[in-house]
Amino acid sequence: MSECDSEFRSQECSNMAWAFAKLGVKDLPLLQSISAASLAILAEFDPQGIANTVWAFAKCDFGHGPLFDAIAAASVAQITEFTPQDLASTVWAFSVLKVQNDPLIHAIAKEALNKISETGNQSLAYLVDADLPLAAAAEALRARMEDLARQVVNMLPKHLAALPAVRPLTGSVADADLAALQVDNLGAVGSRSVLEKLGIGPVPLAFESVAEERIAERLAAGPPPSLLGGPAAAERVRVQSELVHRRVFGFATFRFEFEGVVILEGDALNENGAKSFRGGASRWLQPTNLSINRWVERVLCAEFQLVAEICDRLDTAMRGGMEDPMRRLCVTGSLRLLTSTSPCLSCLSMLRQMQLLLPSLTLEVSFRSMSGLADGG
Repeated sequence: MSECDSEFRSQECSNMAWAFAKLGVKDLPLLQSISAASLAILAEFDPQGIANTVWAFAKCDFGHGPLFDAIAAASVAQITEFTPQDLASTVWAFSVLKVQNDPLIHAIAKEALNKISETGNQSLAYLVDADLPLAAAAEALRARMEDLARQVVNMLPKHLAALPAVRPLTGSVADADLAALQVDNLGAVGSRSVLEKLGIGPVPLAFESVAEERIAERLAAGPPPSLLGGPAAAERVRVQSELVHRRVFGFATFRFEFEGVVILEGDALNENGAKSFRGGASRWLQPTNLSINRWVERVLCAEFQLVAEICDRLDTAMRGGMEDPMRRLCVTGSLRLLTSTSPCLSCLSMLRQMQLLLPSLTLEVSFRSMSGLADGG
């Protein structure tokens, strides 16, 4: 791109950055060229172009100090023209890249308050998690999130259909009704509100420390090996190394008792995606199709796979007893789970299903914000 930097205008710069980030391709020379070209013509950028550019850079985990400083100043100057989605994308990007700019954050807070009635649910989640400094804005956004969390809880399943088999949920609205909310992830604040309403508390701090150590060890070990072998595996690793992949982890400890006898205990660590130890449908749990990223296979979420695998192990320990509702009722114990980012709505539904499957089990769940403890991009 360097040979034609001078020919690129603002829309070409933002569109190219957005497209490569959306495809998960991180090309450092390209990003550096886009940064240089954008700095030269920043006055041409409209709010959507600004928001798309910083979002793309954050997705690629690429922070360019001079460009972000200039973008912050340009954003403050035209903040009243930002849509709620532009505000949310911008504050998310600055947060992910840990770029602190107080004038910009205060301007975003003020404008978010002015446009709160226009704010969509996914943008709301990002803005609430940003913990904006203007008290009136933070309070108003949190109040709206509480209303949204109540709606979500009312849409989660109330009871389960017959087991075994991958069965439909009953007593809940169809996926289409959840899709109408136009949100995939409620963020840390919204997800915690949902779990509290379901009676699911956070994990102890000591468990958080252990979980974070285990996740850090996995990250330090590098990408997991391919599920394929031979030359195909080598090629897959090479391609993956050139792509931006958001690595999300779940770590759990569990202890199950049946009629006072411990039948299963241990821990497990899992990563999202088909490369991890489990893929495909669960016999016990059902994912939910969501509205924004409709192509994402929610069965491959880290926490979904992790809990589904634990259910399979428990069924083996019970010698097929998971099929019997009365025997499941006699299972006591605890399941503690920490994930490196807040759960999507599908995984919140999965946790509710787990409550219904094992009503005598104590569930404790914690997570990080949508920017993620262990977000690889």
